[in-house]
Amino acid sequence: MIRAIIFDFGGVLTKNKFFESSSKNIGKLSSMNDVEILNIMKSESQKYFTGEEDGKEYWNRVCSKIGIDPNEESFRILLDSYDLDRDSLRLASDMRKKYTVILLSDNFKELADELKPKIGKYFDIMYFSNEIHATKSSSSAFEIMLEKSRLSAEECVFIDDKEENTELAKSLGFFVILYSDPVQARKELDRILRE
Repeated sequence: MIRAIIFDFGGVLTKNKFFESSSKNIGKLSSMNDVEILNIMKSESQKYFTGEEDGKEYWNRVCSKIGIDPNEESFRILLDSYDLDRDSLRLASDMRKKYTVILLSDNFKELADELKPKIGKYFDIMYFSNEIHATKSSSSAFEIMLEKSRLSAEECVFIDDKEENTELAKSLGFFVILYSDPVQARKELDRILRE
């Protein structure tokens, strides 16, 4: 029996993918192209996402590689590079009427701190990689979330826009939805919940 619905943040609860959007926005300050900036931002993010370093350390390193000033203004551009998807948030809200709704996000402290008051009302529990010190690229993030939430994988539906994350979750026993848009996610979720 399904007891919990687990949502990813970037690309599921947002209309855009965070790194792709932020690399375009930051690209306006740099002579590098968006793809080069995107690759640098992603390649430098693991320690930041797992809480092993703070935003200043991450941003200084990234900015030195892309040739921009690591000031407050450029960091603010990074933090503001998401656009919440109200339809996906409505789906989360609707699911809270019957199920535990959880956020499991690979994220960093500064953005997680901003998101909590903005989207916290849609979730019973929120897990950010920087706080649990594990990303969804390893089973540890899922195992920590299950243990802390007192759930088993078979009781959960996991929704993410990255196939590698849904495949890993599926291998652990979760029901999964590879997200493309809120309408598709709602249809697939309804189908799973009816079974």
